Amino acid sequence: KNSIHETLFTDVALMDEKWAKAFVEEAIQKLAECILIIAGFPCKGLSRQNGKYRPNLKHPESALFKHIPRIDALIRNAALGRIRTHKIIENVVMQNSPLNYISESLGCSPLLIDAKYACGASRPRLFWTDFEVKPLEGESLIRKHPFGELKMVDNTEKYKFWAE
Repeated sequence: KNSIHETLFTDVALMDEKWAKAFVEEAIQKLAECILIIAGFPCKGLSRQNGKYRPNLKHPESALFKHIPRIDALIRNAALGRIRTHKIIENVVMQNSPLNYISESLGCSPLLIDAKYACGASRPRLFWTDFEVKPLEGESLIRKHPFGELKMVDNTEKYKFWAE
């Protein structure tokens, strides 16, 4: 129960239809209940660190985003409803134009989640998911446009390691 089989792929350009079919068949043979696609892409063109004039998805590294919807479609087509598929995609808070394009391409809207609830650094990030995120007790999910926000319970132990 809850066995996780993880596979890391480093060159997304090589992931094609033949690969997707083999990957899905292997997941089915291992009796997987779901294929979870977890992806991120370089934020260099999207980051607020670039100031007002950002290249966004025209930046050669950030442009790698194009492979995420492609790979998602390959997996879903190979699965043909035989196994559930879901996705979690992560990146930085960005301008509305690329955010809207990414949301449209992925078919879902992002949630803002800040790492400050779990560690000593505030690192707000956007997470696109195609499944419902349910807040835990004490957390709240605020729905707004262009993205919602998951406010988590603060981990009061996050600084404890400094005292040890």
